[in-house]
Amino acid sequence: MLKALRACLPLRRLVYVACHAPSFVQNAVALCRPSSRSFAGEPFAPVSAHAVDLFPHTAKCELVVVLERPGLVAGAAESAADSSAEPARGKEEESKEEESKGVLESGESK
Repeated sequence: MLKALRACLPLRRLVYVACHAPSFVQNAVALCRPSSRSFAGEPFAPVSAHAVDLFPHTAKCELVVVLERPGLVAGAAESAADSSAEPARGKEEESKEEESKGVLESGESK
């Protein structure tokens, strides 16, 4: 399964949830190690990790780790810079805006 995840190039981000941290460490080595004949594809890198206490009266907690391929962060910044600052609006929003402008220009209120 880990080799398939590494080989899936469109996959840019993983959220790994583990109830046993040592198992995550073993799997993270496979996901984050440099590319080789055995592990094709760009490696992942851990971005953030959080312990989640789902069972507060026990000593156990879940580990949630976000893994990303390094190119994702740079690609996201470039796409954000390329996109316009104003989001696209639908026809319904445009008609409401035109209607409110008409009300302001005529001096009437609803």
